Amino acid sequence: MKRSGHNQHHNHDRCQSCAAELKHRLYCDSCEKLQQLGKGDDYFTIFGHPRRFAIEEPVVDAAFDELLLALHPDLHATAEPQEQALSVEHTALLVEAKHALFNPYLRGKYLLSLLAPDLGSAAAKPPQSFLVQTFELQEALDQAEAGATPLEPTQTAILDLQKDLEAELNEQFDRLTEDADQPELVRSIQVGLGKLKFLLNLKERAQELAKNLS
Repeated sequence: MKRSGHNQHHNHDRCQSCAAELKHRLYCDSCEKLQQLGKGDDYFTIFGHPRRFAIEEPVVDAAFDELLLALHPDLHATAEPQEQALSVEHTALLVEAKHALFNPYLRGKYLLSLLAPDLGSAAAKPPQSFLVQTFELQEALDQAEAGATPLEPTQTAILDLQKDLEAELNEQFDRLTEDADQPELVRSIQVGLGKLKFLLNLKERAQELAKNLS
């Protein structure tokens, strides 16, 4: 099954009420009406962002802030019941979508579920060699916590591994976007996501240690 590498942003859809061109998928600036979600909408399109593993955080942040101001339930308290309900639903969706997109592991799982829904989005167990590597990093964090060794080299090593892994995943996701009928590639992505989950846990622990040791 082939998929186009050019993603639909939905920014040029028309308002469901006044037919004006939409700047954002969830809200019309012209008539200030909230929009019903369409079949092709997802966490990426509501922010006007292409379906890619590598995201532009400033773009998502700016869209989030602008939409949150327009959609907040307090601004629609006197609107019709349907409009009030949409305001609550869309606000919750915005928060949920931003949380997922700003976490690379959750973003990868979600994107995989969009691109290859029949093959599953669950992360796979990393190979033993990677598990040994993460165990060694865990031991290094233990030593840093005990004051036996400095934290910075281990923290840098974790960040470097994450950076390299995310670059590899981005390339794999781009290939999957062009052709989703690639079970072996999906499996490789699932393994990569499994690795990423381990690294993010290590990164979180290192950040907590840095905070406690400062």
